[in-house]
Amino acid sequence: MNLNAPVSTIMDTDFYRISADLCIGKAEKIMNKKGMNILAVEENGEFKGLVTNYDCQYFRQSLTRDGIEGPDESLRLKHHKVSEIMNTKLVKLLPTDDIKMASEIMKSIILQVIPVVEKRRLVGLLTPQVIRKCQQRQQRLRTSER
Repeated sequence: MNLNAPVSTIMDTDFYRISADLCIGKAEKIMNKKGMNILAVEENGEFKGLVTNYDCQYFRQSLTRDGIEGPDESLRLKHHKVSEIMNTKLVKLLPTDDIKMASEIMKSIILQVIPVVEKRRLVGLLTPQVIRKCQQRQQRLRTSER
């Protein structure tokens, strides 16, 4: 795989979309059921941000005392919305941006996911694992050409 190829050739298109007004407890359940750590947040078809399993766990920990979850915490998980904890200030790429650029950006961001957005709609996600696989393929090709 050529590192100058567009990110659309390697991006992950298998993600789950939720609404920003979904309760945090429900988002947690979806992640657990689907085996996902990240959910895309959309409103009226427009990408608004990402919520991660870590975001939900951090919120949950802020509610518990001494690590014990009580009835109040369960109620709060039902009443607080994803919009309160989602990541909105994200670096975004276009599907036509190249893999090399995505790799460089990935080195400098905290949330290790880059949304790929086209016309305000999320079309894919890039993770370090996807980029690393591409780089490894490129390295193997170089080695085999020698």
